Amino acid sequence: MDQDQASEEGQRVAILQSLGLIASECEPAFDLIAEAARGAAASDGGFVIFAGAAQIWFTAAAGLRPRRTARSGSFCDRIVRTGRGLVVENVALDPAFAHIGSVGAYAGAPVVVQDHVVGAVCVTSRDPRTFTEAQLAQLEILARIVGERLETRREKLFLSQLFAGTSDAVLIVDEQQIIMHWNAAAEAMFGYAAREALGQPLRMIIPPQLRAGHDRGFARLCNGGRPTMTGAVEVPALRRDGSEFPASLSLSTWRDNERTMIGAIIRDVTDREALSQARVASEAKTRFLANMSHEIRTPLNGILGLGDVLSRTALAPDQAELLKAMTGAARTLETLLSDVLDLARSEEGALRIAQEPLELLGLAREVGELHRPAAEAKGLSYRVDAPSGEHWIVGDPVRLRQVLGNLLSNAVKFTHAGAVQLDLEPSEQGWSFSVSDTGIGFDEAAKARIFDRFAQADDSITRRYGGSGLGLSICVDLVRAMGGDLTASSAPGQGSRFGFQLPFAAAHPAAETPEPPARRDRILRVLLAEDHPVNRKVIELILGEVGAEVVSVCDGRQAVDAFAAAPFDLVLMDMQMPVMDGLSATREIRAHQGRLTQRPCPIIMLTANVLPEHLRASFEAGADRHLGKPIEAERLLMAVDEVLGAAVG
Repeated sequence: MDQDQASEEGQRVAILQSLGLIASECEPAFDLIAEAARGAAASDGGFVIFAGAAQIWFTAAAGLRPRRTARSGSFCDRIVRTGRGLVVENVALDPAFAHIGSVGAYAGAPVVVQDHVVGAVCVTSRDPRTFTEAQLAQLEILARIVGERLETRREKLFLSQLFAGTSDAVLIVDEQQIIMHWNAAAEAMFGYAAREALGQPLRMIIPPQLRAGHDRGFARLCNGGRPTMTGAVEVPALRRDGSEFPASLSLSTWRDNERTMIGAIIRDVTDREALSQARVASEAKTRFLANMSHEIRTPLNGILGLGDVLSRTALAPDQAELLKAMTGAARTLETLLSDVLDLARSEEGALRIAQEPLELLGLAREVGELHRPAAEAKGLSYRVDAPSGEHWIVGDPVRLRQVLGNLLSNAVKFTHAGAVQLDLEPSEQGWSFSVSDTGIGFDEAAKARIFDRFAQADDSITRRYGGSGLGLSICVDLVRAMGGDLTASSAPGQGSRFGFQLPFAAAHPAAETPEPPARRDRILRVLLAEDHPVNRKVIELILGEVGAEVVSVCDGRQAVDAFAAAPFDLVLMDMQMPVMDGLSATREIRAHQGRLTQRPCPIIMLTANVLPEHLRASFEAGADRHLGKPIEAERLLMAVDEVLGAAVG
């Protein structure tokens, strides 16, 4: 093994160790992948395999139960060393694998994490056989899904390590006030080593004169009440040597295995300058949260995109059900991340409301119809009551859809019998909106906290119905930003009503968009600039279905060079890439066309950045469209048709 190979091997094993995959036990999520692989390839066995330095082990298996085995001479070893998939249709005739007597045929695709092959998703058959191109493509997609799941796990581990390295004390206690987590900064701040603090009562860092009041507030918090303090507040704290010091304290609560857990971030603010820095750090924390949500969204986009592609292939009913469950879970996580981003923007004062013409009544009916199937599936009466015809106003269609969709989703979720209704009518202040239901309702005590962040009516609601408790809080902020106030009225067992009024200026109807022209007879040449391999694969598969010829590059500089070297009908440009970002690359392409007096080639910007400033930056750079991720086939192909139609026109 030469030096480069040794370095590659060391990095690959280090990745497996950091993800806890060395000789790991079976994982249920990977079991689903193994079963999906076996079914997709109609094989005797399906597996998710990881390769250590000397052994391979089966983290998931379906159909067969193999044991850990030596890596040398194995199928997986070939995949790890070459970085490519492997197909052996008759094992007995292949000298490299003829010693594996229990397998007649094999097919596997590499699992890649951080550009290193760490294992494979594979299938085996007892007898020799052939594998179709569709079966091999599905194996590749499943292997990429495993890789994306591991990338997400890596992000979570990064956040955990971040807590360990922060200069703030991070404490976690259970509902009995027993300390469960105590980081290095807490050791330095309070004078107790972690081994001394863990398992001890929280009272040991609270000044004696404050303990009785603390106990009352803690009990109230664990019983579903709101914290007396919101945001970061200054409180006295007690060191091991008995000295007190002022501390900036931020609290959060959550449920873990039916227990209430309390998290605290504590900063020593002995002088006033330190307190000012704590406020600045709180704002930086909010920005960090927004950035991390964006980074976590990147592998999530890959999962959703690949799921969309896989859903249009031939799947058995049980495979389709597994795929539906997987993409449903990913959609839920995407919604939660969007809520967290909106929360961060709200705390920063960066929640912006667009002002553009929209047809209000059509929007309301469209949002209402989205939730009709879920309501009718529960046997509910469902009605959208809005005036007939059209009414054009100036407003933010995305934010209005978000508020109405959240209220309707909650109404359907919490109603088991009766009706759900959306009402829309003109009022003196503009337009009045209300969503009412005959669901479980809530009392006045619950009403007092139902609009709080991370809050629901009570803990049993969270256990039974799930949810983060962010939706209504964000709706309050959005309605307020649009010029109204969200109100609620309810009684236990008698349903609920949420309503608001918004002032809208009138607008002229938008000009009708002409029908896009039919697709070209000749092959469409597309330049794709995308640094994330899974997102590249998703777009290549989508465009491949319509016969497009796709040239893929990994950064903006490569995109500029490729565009200058050959003609293209369309450019799909990611915004955030290494070497050169998508905005800079778009400017250079437009400048190149200007120097040669060429007709502008349509450019669509693809990105998870969808704030107004991001859209403005795209168009100022020269892009024709701004398409938000996750990229789905229908939206992408419609956007391609529109920009090509405009270019022809």
